Amino acid sequence: FKNIRDVYGIAYEIGSFYPTRADTSFIAVYAGVDPANADSAVALIRGEIERIRRDGITDTELSRCRNFVTGNFKIDHQQTRRQAWYLGFYELSGSGWRFDERYPGLVNAVTADDVRRAAEAYLDDASSASSYVLPDR
Repeated sequence: FKNIRDVYGIAYEIGSFYPTRADTSFIAVYAGVDPANADSAVALIRGEIERIRRDGITDTELSRCRNFVTGNFKIDHQQTRRQAWYLGFYELSGSGWRFDERYPGLVNAVTADDVRRAAEAYLDDASSASSYVLPDR
């Protein structure tokens, strides 16, 4: 986000998500860009993925990620219906409903070395990742 949006200034919005499942899933990255910048954005995103695979992340990046994930988790728990959703989801996924209590602590326990090992194991070569650019409307 910081490099592609703030440093290069070619994305209005950029983010990623991992739709959690009881089994395998995927990581998706998206960016809102001027169509003229789409190829540059895709190349920069692939470069960031490769950098993480190769070098890992900095302590500052890790801290920002932890704060983002745990902050969103807290915000998403403000409504009783979302709290119930999480409890049901964790129970049905096999983690048990008490996982909801442990989740923030588990996120905060992740180290930069954990991220590096996971990136090496699970992030494929970014040059082989598929990309799709929606047409300008």
